[in-house]
Amino acid sequence: MNQSENINELATALSLAQGELPVLEKKSKAYNYNYADLAETLQAIQEPLKKNSLSITHQMVAREGTDVLVTKIIHSSGQWMSTQMPLIYRSEGKTNVMQALGSAITYAKRYSIGCLLNLAADKEIDDDGAKAGSLSVSERVKLPSLLPEQVEIIEEYLGEFPESKKDLLSRFGVKEVTEIPYDKYNYVVGVFEKKRKG
Repeated sequence: MNQSENINELATALSLAQGELPVLEKKSKAYNYNYADLAETLQAIQEPLKKNSLSITHQMVAREGTDVLVTKIIHSSGQWMSTQMPLIYRSEGKTNVMQALGSAITYAKRYSIGCLLNLAADKEIDDDGAKAGSLSVSERVKLPSLLPEQVEIIEEYLGEFPESKKDLLSRFGVKEVTEIPYDKYNYVVGVFEKKRKG
């Protein structure tokens, strides 16, 4: 994940937007599972993003022979944060290369948006049809931890608010700041920015 030099305004706006984002309703169906498609996802997030001066953009980039979709969330201040996902695809049967690429882009957009905004769906069912509700987060998927730069920023906040450390670690069920899942970074920064403003 990459970000602009400062993200204080972005973090505050994103925190507010996340408080207004709905739980996605899984209306579309493929194989043996339901999911919220890209159009449904975009419709659900449009108003909260607009209200908080946020927008999302996508860009395809070729890196080391692999196409990558870079998804960026941008605040009206110019501050931004991005994530990237490799586009893995192949043509099969009647599907040509461009159609396969198009499907890969749509899939990557949906998951990248979900990652950046920490979106939830109405039914805890993974894409393979397995019921995730009966499993802990660590059993379902090993979430990536914070980047070193993100840990450093959170440690700076904790220097200002040392009394918050115990509650912070307890909230995410971890023993160290370095173990906080990276998709919770925006939330954590938003909380501390609110503390700064009193």
